[in-house]
Amino acid sequence: MAEKLVIERTIDAGTERVWRALTDIKDLKQWLPFFPDFKAEVGFETEFELGPKDGQKYHHVVEVLEVEEGKRLTYSWDYGGMSDGSSVTFELEADGDKTKLVLTCDFASVPADVPDFMKNAQEGWNYTADGLKKFSESNS
Repeated sequence: MAEKLVIERTIDAGTERVWRALTDIKDLKQWLPFFPDFKAEVGFETEFELGPKDGQKYHHVVEVLEVEEGKRLTYSWDYGGMSDGSSVTFELEADGDKTKLVLTCDFASVPADVPDFMKNAQEGWNYTADGLKKFSESNS
């Protein structure tokens, strides 16, 4: 069953700063250290292990699908083969000297055999949005 998760934040930093935090590997590793490498180029792919601190780790494959410089970044997000075809989109919109962030996770499917999948996904993506906000605001 397909599901969608939408998270919004207002970030007290300009869109250029937020975009750099999302796409520059030096900045990205400071607030999302599990990314081994990243380039905001369609077709770029990276892999890593990720999961709850005390739980099972899952192999993730991420491929950049869409880049609209300074405004929109979409990449695939494979939860260790559990929800193939899922994607994550970060949309940035200038709001004066602030940035409106809309983070959308489109899950192609939600695995029925994984308890609390959506709850855990929501917690994880809220953590991501909060991390981007905190990093961007403290490094602007």
